[in-house]
Amino acid sequence: MSWIRMSGVAVTLAVVLCMSGPAGAQVPPSSPPAADDQAPPPERPNQRGARNLPGGVPAGDVLTTEQVYTLLDAFVMARAQSALQLNDGQWAPFVQRLLRLQGLQRMHRNQRQRVLRELRQLVGPNAPPNTDDAAITAKTKQLDDLEGQIAQDEQKAVADIDQVLTVRQRAFFRVFLENMERQKLDLLLKARQRATAPPPAPAAATGRRQ
Repeated sequence: MSWIRMSGVAVTLAVVLCMSGPAGAQVPPSSPPAADDQAPPPERPNQRGARNLPGGVPAGDVLTTEQVYTLLDAFVMARAQSALQLNDGQWAPFVQRLLRLQGLQRMHRNQRQRVLRELRQLVGPNAPPNTDDAAITAKTKQLDDLEGQIAQDEQKAVADIDQVLTVRQRAFFRVFLENMERQKLDLLLKARQRATAPPPAPAAATGRRQ
């Protein structure tokens, strides 16, 4: 399992950057909500900060890659309501279906990594010298079949989300997901760079003695 070192300050900064970044601005609503949607909406989940997120995110500064994905999925959830201008009637079914999509993505990510790891063991530098082509062909087909199933499952999950959205919101949703995926990749890259960076040298003491 891979690990990413991020300080609590860095995680909080990532939340702020993602919540206030350009993703939502790039998918503005076509028109303001109707008057009856102007009332303050009920409290949304996952909008009070990382400490309320599921997944057992630790209070320390070492996160697994999957825990970082959990944080980033929560950012998507928190950003979606304002980006898509969802009204109160849409919010609950949208959340349930988006959570299902995110759960599928998490399961598929783990399945794909497992099969890729097994395939790497067959063809990598440490592969057994007697591995035959039939085993490699079977494992390659398993990966291809899995990726086809992943695409089908996630396409159906997106179609289920579409059922609670208007025509324009469906288009905004796809642009929104693309923008958020780019932010996810950017934040993961920065987190990994921070994890592998050498520790800073201690600063020299400054100031005059009292």
